[in-house]
Amino acid sequence: AASDVYKRQGLCFARADAGWPQERLGVAEPLIPLLLRLPLVNWDNVRVLRDALEAEVRSRLQIEEGEASALVESWMKAGRLLALLDGLDEVPGDRRPLARRAIEDFIRSGAGRVIVASRPAGFEPLDRVREYMLKPLEDVEKEVLPYVRGWLMALKPEWAPEAEARARRLLEEIEARPALRRLRNNPLLLRLAAEYYIRTDGQIARSRAELYRAWVEEAWRRAEARGASPEQKNGALEALEAIAWHLHLGGGNDEEGLLEGLREFGGLTLSL
Repeated sequence: AASDVYKRQGLCFARADAGWPQERLGVAEPLIPLLLRLPLVNWDNVRVLRDALEAEVRSRLQIEEGEASALVESWMKAGRLLALLDGLDEVPGDRRPLARRAIEDFIRSGAGRVIVASRPAGFEPLDRVREYMLKPLEDVEKEVLPYVRGWLMALKPEWAPEAEARARRLLEEIEARPALRRLRNNPLLLRLAAEYYIRTDGQIARSRAELYRAWVEEAWRRAEARGASPEQKNGALEALEAIAWHLHLGGGNDEEGLLEGLREFGGLTLSL
């Protein structure tokens, strides 16, 4: 999943003092990753990608416009900016040419490095962008085991000396449970299984539903850490249920489609 790629990038650069960028990404200098969800950008008002990046910095750091502009400028001048652009395929069709043009102009300017994520169905080649296709994990020893071991080490550094043994045990338990066996080639579900394993001090989830339930609770804990009040939880879960049902029935996952799902299945008028 693209989100895992972005999380791995961010984690590696956050651990620059331990040499992770060089060791795990082959990047000599530490970069500053900045995630931008392309479907959430108002492309009617944004023609230059830098404007959207500055707005994202301003929102995330809760700083003034001038401060955000100065930060982005300093990262660009130092050659340290890494723009992680997610969901190009989710940008509404009539706005996608604007997004593509802004990305290509930014790349041609040399202002920073760029990684763009898109599903194949909505993707057209971008100028000067090298393409890679993410595929399911297949080889247990060469792909699955290192992936799980890496997440265990990243999420629980004190487990590093025994990370491989723990990863093997986790994979053996997954293989032994029919309800979980299909997780083995899915990077996202494997990461959730690894996080569950860590949070429960070595317990294995009994089913995918249990993994999803634990992840929703973890997501809510993070929301509370960012300032959400406990009274908002029921409304948030109702909205999540409505969106999940909307997507299950094939509804769109751009902003307009999700809002329609909230109205139709949840009777909600939340803004995203």
